[in-house]
Amino acid sequence: MARSNVLPESLRVTMLGARPVIQVPWRSAEALECHLRKRGVKAALCIDPTSGDSRLELGPGVDTVKAQGLLDGWRG
Repeated sequence: MARSNVLPESLRVTMLGARPVIQVPWRSAEALECHLRKRGVKAALCIDPTSGDSRLELGPGVDTVKAQGLLDGWRG
């Protein structure tokens, strides 16, 4: 599977089981994680090099509405 370098039209906070996550292209994931962290949103970067999938798993107690607002304003 080819890795995507293109940002999706809109990044969204979604749920993976009980954990809020953000699916993000792997080349943008580190920059987005840094953007969120600087604004008080803790997230763990998870990258699967085999599939090229990447996501940010939001920390416990993170305000998902705040996180989504930061995503809406991020241009990468």
